[in-house]
Formats: sequence, C-alpha cells, structure tokens
Amino acid sequence: FSPAAAPEEGRRVFDYLVKQARERHRVVQTGEFGAEMQVTLTNDGPVTFWLQVKPEGDSERGIGDSQSQSEPGARST
Repeated sequence: FSPAAAPEEGRRVFDYLVKQARERHRVVQTGEFGAEMQVTLTNDGPVTFWLQVKPEGDSERGIGDSQSQSEPGARST
C-alpha cells in the first residue's frame, strides 16, 4: 500500500479508531499495530468488485490515457 500514511500518522489514526470503538462497544480487541501479516482470500460469491481510487491530484483521465479529453466520445480502454 504505497499511498498509505506514514507509520506515526497511521498509529495516531489507529489509536483514535480503537478509542472510538471502545467507547461504543463492550468488547474491542486489537492485534499488534504494524505487524507483518499473511492474508488469504477465497472468492466464494457471485461477484468480486475491484475498487480503484485515484491518488489526489490526478486528472479526471486515467493515468497513462493517451487520448485527449477534448476528443468527443474518447474512452479509455
């Protein structure tokens, strides 16, 4: 996750989230912040959605889109 926050900022946000959760729920547990993890995924449903978010400052066009925005009907592939 290259666009992730710096570790210090991430820790601050994580601690805030845990505090808010503990104020609202009886039992809240956490693991070790910043620990290495191995994660697996089994797609066992009718669909899988890919969520793509443009980094701040990117134009409306996709990165690497060579077509001009002014071309009528121009579509990125």
